[in-house]
Amino acid sequence: MGNKLNVLEYNASLQKLALFFHSGNSYLDNFLRSEYAFDKNI
Repeated sequence: MGNKLNVLEYNASLQKLALFFHSGNSYLDNFLRSEYAFDKNI
């Protein structure tokens, strides 16, 4: 169990990567590509 998960805060510099990310969940994928992904009130 020596594996570690590297967690980064999602910000505008990572949004370009979201265009190429496919989780298999279209709702999640579309959310990460939208401006709502940066809204801390959601």
